[in-house]
Amino acid sequence: MVVDRIERHDVLNAIMLAGAVLLLGYGLVTAAGSLASTVDEGLVDSSDEPSIESEDFAAGATTTSDPTSEEGGDDTAEPTVAEARPPGEVTVRVGNGARRPGVAGAGTEALEAAGYPALSPKNGPTMDDSVAYYVDGYVADAARVAEVLGLEPTQIAPMPSDPGVPIEGAHVIVILGVNSNF
Repeated sequence: MVVDRIERHDVLNAIMLAGAVLLLGYGLVTAAGSLASTVDEGLVDSSDEPSIESEDFAAGATTTSDPTSEEGGDDTAEPTVAEARPPGEVTVRVGNGARRPGVAGAGTEALEAAGYPALSPKNGPTMDDSVAYYVDGYVADAARVAEVLGLEPTQIAPMPSDPGVPIEGAHVIVILGVNSNF
């Protein structure tokens, strides 16, 4: 009769395999949680809101519909353009999400040169793509700030509850990501 012996290295291999499986599982759960929080923070659009064309968005366009219109109350959206405020009335903050020193400071200097009052630059969360967040009513202003910093109109989003840097009264917060030119 042949009896297999369990060697010490067999036990260690089993423990290492179990640890690797646990780490892989933890990584998957963490990635899923991160994706879910990205959706919650507004970095990924999970709603069924209509998309905004870039030209309209850059001009600060919003859509409205009038259910009491004479045309039978259809839901046809008509773009209206919100006016951007003078730069001196829009407080901005720039965060560095680019993993390079001096990015937020350079962005802040560019905005100050364009007449925007800026809060002190801060280190922000690392991001591949830059984004300009705006508080309610400041979408047109965010579009102008984005233009000054060389961002695309598609890189503008409503302000999440935690944009990654202190808000401290800013109307627009820009996180300059790895793709920024600063």
